[in-house]
Amino acid sequence: MTQTQVMRLFAINQTAVMMTWIKAMPHFEKNGGGCFVGNASITAALNNAVMETGGGGPGAGAIMGYTMTKAAVTDMCRSIHACYNKSHNIRAYSVNPALFVSELVKNFVGVNEGVEGKTAEEVAKDETKTATLDSAAPLFNPIYPNKTGNPKNIGNFMVAVMDGSTLWPSGAAVCIDNDCTFSLEELNKRVHRSVDVEKGHKWYDVDAANVRDVTGRKHPAGYVEGLAGFTGFSPVHNVALN
Repeated sequence: MTQTQVMRLFAINQTAVMMTWIKAMPHFEKNGGGCFVGNASITAALNNAVMETGGGGPGAGAIMGYTMTKAAVTDMCRSIHACYNKSHNIRAYSVNPALFVSELVKNFVGVNEGVEGKTAEEVAKDETKTATLDSAAPLFNPIYPNKTGNPKNIGNFMVAVMDGSTLWPSGAAVCIDNDCTFSLEELNKRVHRSVDVEKGHKWYDVDAANVRDVTGRKHPAGYVEGLAGFTGFSPVHNVALN
């Protein structure tokens, strides 16, 4: 990446979020509180096995830069909660999406041909395009490794956060994969450990007991465990990691 590309990436993904907060703060003070949500990403806590798929190639620098900005947004929202929740009645969250249908993802996977002018919802209904998108899901979707997310689920998550009906506490970094949410801590527990897929390690190891719906409530018993492709949590597997 060139310096210009790096600066542009940070300006869009990180500086813009900070400036939004700065501009919003007077309105929060005037209103006696409110809710701030930063758009982060599951990439804020990718393990080494997923990162290594970049292979040190031309795109590796972009992956590094992108993950850095999303980790920064995640920490920024945690800091807003810590600094302003009690004193200013401001709730703050980072939403850390897995792989969802979006312009960014369409460009990343290379399915933009023939979808110009279509909304993300329309692309999500196109089985030919979603099949190509779904091929990248195992790398980024711990709960639905065979399915790219429908963005309406992020919308439902946002509604619950904004209207206060969510059970996720302020300060949480919430990963969302289709209609499931879980704390980013589920990924952080492995982010600094050696994960080797060739040795049989899983890409992800999320405990179904800690997975919620988009409002932070428990799914019906057995719902998550019954999802196609979900591999679940293995204490023995985690102990085996270096």
